Amino acid sequence: MLAEDNADNFGIGSKRTLIFGTKETAKGVVLFCPYKIRNPTHLPITNVTLQLSYSKRNLIEGAVITNETEQTATIIETIKAENRRLINLGGNSIISYDIPLIRPKETVTLADLVHLKLAQDTPIEDFADDHLTAIYEKFKRIKTFRGAIIIRATVWSNSLPPIASEIYVLAFAGATPPELENNFTEFAKALWDGKYPQPGIYLNPLRRWRKVYTNERVELIIQNDDRLPMNERMAEEQMESPRNSGYYFMPPWGLYGQSFDLDSYLGVRIKPLRSRTDQPAAP
Repeated sequence: MLAEDNADNFGIGSKRTLIFGTKETAKGVVLFCPYKIRNPTHLPITNVTLQLSYSKRNLIEGAVITNETEQTATIIETIKAENRRLINLGGNSIISYDIPLIRPKETVTLADLVHLKLAQDTPIEDFADDHLTAIYEKFKRIKTFRGAIIIRATVWSNSLPPIASEIYVLAFAGATPPELENNFTEFAKALWDGKYPQPGIYLNPLRRWRKVYTNERVELIIQNDDRLPMNERMAEEQMESPRNSGYYFMPPWGLYGQSFDLDSYLGVRIKPLRSRTDQPAAP
């Protein structure tokens, strides 16, 4: 999902997180990733291109989804779209969507299907992306974690410079909103690695402002795994899947960085607060 809240150019943010809730029966899942591109200007934008880049192992073309419980195997084909182009370069796939025109204040919605194998069926050493390897290492302790994809999206047109966004796609077992929200809580805990700073006032000898966390946008999506979208009408139905959006606290080491001692990072704690909270404290 490319965010709509950046008023510059296309309204695309730098980083976003999609968290999917899926059923536990399939050996792999097909994730239906929506992308929204908004024209916030008062002039039309022509010849817009959305380009997505991710690992070839996640390409939907020719993917086989097996279900051991039902003893079935399904070969997946992507939604037929005239404006979709695919190029494979080494271990990466590049998918491009061409949009002839976006009118003033208009939002165009596209969707791309990606194939995600289960985490336990995906050897970590096979990843060419070090960031993806770090994500799997960090969240493999969560029993409901199913896998992750990093999608690098870029959008441009004839009249505006390119804008890039890095999208983290994570899947957890959970077919109902309460289940997915509980898994999201586990995700947030694992992200901080138990290293919340102690609330209080800190003195930094260098007198530098240290940001403890950033607010990252997240979208929780529960899609219908029973019917995969094979045409535009079914794709529109998937767009209406139960979802919720909001923000979460991203620690200074990010999603795939190595955690460290935040108390030392902030400086010397000279005054504690009277009440403690589970949220990170500002320096």
